[in-house]
Amino acid sequence: GAYNVALGHSALLNNTTASNNTAVGYQAAYSNTTGARITAIGNGALYANTTGNDNTAVGWSTLNANTTGINNIAMGRDALGANSSGGYNVALGMSSLTSNTTASYNTGVGYAAMYSNTTGANNTAIGSWNGSSLSAPLASNTTGNYNIALGNAALAKNTTASQNVALGYQASYAS
Repeated sequence: GAYNVALGHSALLNNTTASNNTAVGYQAAYSNTTGARITAIGNGALYANTTGNDNTAVGWSTLNANTTGINNIAMGRDALGANSSGGYNVALGMSSLTSNTTASYNTGVGYAAMYSNTTGANNTAIGSWNGSSLSAPLASNTTGNYNIALGNAALAKNTTASQNVALGYQASYAS
């Protein structure tokens, strides 16, 4: 590969032909072989990425399990941490979309937004966990699709329901 920057012990260690990558931190982009145009900043950021292109991970263990997912943006500790092949996701905030594995086109903004989501796609959650059980927006959603939750605890107990809109604190909390 060409035009790569690696700073930190084992950063971009397994890179073979991938180009235009930046890895800063201990084991950042450690497993990357051919994934191009990735930015990994933080301990273990994009650690398992092998072929996923155009990903940005900033923070400890962000996009840590990503192997083939593309066009993801994760900022904050553990954001999109379990994502393996999901693409086009945006997770901003500690533990936002942390359980997401294969789902795509999700946006989680705020601490623990969409924390439990695994395969639910095309969801938007904006708000933050406030310290009480299930208080982040769409916190319990696992497979529900096309949901919009704006506000702390909005749709927080939704697990599988789809095509819902909840605006405001605890809106549709018990759904």
